[in-house]
Amino acid sequence: MSAPLITQEQVIAAVKASMTSSWSIPVYGEYPSDPDTVRFGIYVSDVFTVDRNPNGTVGLGVTLGSNVYNAKDQFTIIFVSFQDDQNADAVNGVISQLVTYIVPSTGLPLFDGYFERDFNQALEYGPNREKYTWTFNLTRLEFQ
Repeated sequence: MSAPLITQEQVIAAVKASMTSSWSIPVYGEYPSDPDTVRFGIYVSDVFTVDRNPNGTVGLGVTLGSNVYNAKDQFTIIFVSFQDDQNADAVNGVISQLVTYIVPSTGLPLFDGYFERDFNQALEYGPNREKYTWTFNLTRLEFQ
């Protein structure tokens, strides 16, 4: 089983590169153990493989000694904001656009190598804050 094609550090770099410095929103690589009690900012989880199934539709002509799998990698981003934060919509846009983000130094998509890229977003209102949670699901082919 191979590792995910993307790392937490690459996701953090893409988020930071897409934000305007005047927003002053910290991006944390430490993921909270209790996401209900966190400080203002953006939290990025590690990327990990959550599912791996045989792919029965790929016909690559490889028939001896190998298998083709669909591997699904997943990570979560949490944005904790104050209610009525003027930057909340812009941050939502930055994170939502990660599925099409092009890394400037390479000219390649951030999620290069994944043939399916999607996310789910949830919003929770709490006392004096808003918590946005995105769960990204990325599917790639894996050969073994």
